[in-house]
Amino acid sequence: MLVLLSTLAPFFPLIAGFRQRSSIIWWYCLFSLTTDLLTYYLRQQEIQLSLPGNIFAGIEFLCLLFFYKNKVFLRRNTLFYIILASGILFFLTTTSLGPGWFTLNRMGITMFLLLYIVLALTGFYMLLREQNSRSAERSSFFWVNTAVLLFASGAFFMFLYTANIKSAADKKALSQLWFTLFQVINILKNILLGIALIQKQER
Repeated sequence: MLVLLSTLAPFFPLIAGFRQRSSIIWWYCLFSLTTDLLTYYLRQQEIQLSLPGNIFAGIEFLCLLFFYKNKVFLRRNTLFYIILASGILFFLTTTSLGPGWFTLNRMGITMFLLLYIVLALTGFYMLLREQNSRSAERSSFFWVNTAVLLFASGAFFMFLYTANIKSAADKKALSQLWFTLFQVINILKNILLGIALIQKQER
């Protein structure tokens, strides 16, 4: 039941934010839903295939980085394109030369998650520095930051923790724990993104 709820969770921001369907975050949710449905189908068919997860990791990187382009980087276009090119090159290299496209690229995804944490924290700093009279809960950017920070930090620390487990029994137990926590975090992330898309989008 939890897996199904997590799989269908992106429907909430897609429906709630339908009027904002031109935004990057709305399209990010659409890509997320497509990947989750495909992964759910493959799991039901007992097909262990991480290719959709690797492809979505790349799409997620592009969506979130371009979302933060005008929010965090501002006029630092050189820095933005350096991070963009470095991220793409790193992920392609670690996937192709490492586990391959049919095995989840944990190293590449972990580095992406770390970047998302930095971007979200920087976003909160920018919000505090603006000193806008509008309350934080009315800011779409605030809710996206919250969703990104919650999801990225939770996934990041779980990835780091599972990497140090050696015992097969511990790996199996921890894998189940990670799977359950990931579903919960994914549901919360989509709820927060739905709230963000309901708010008036900042320019």
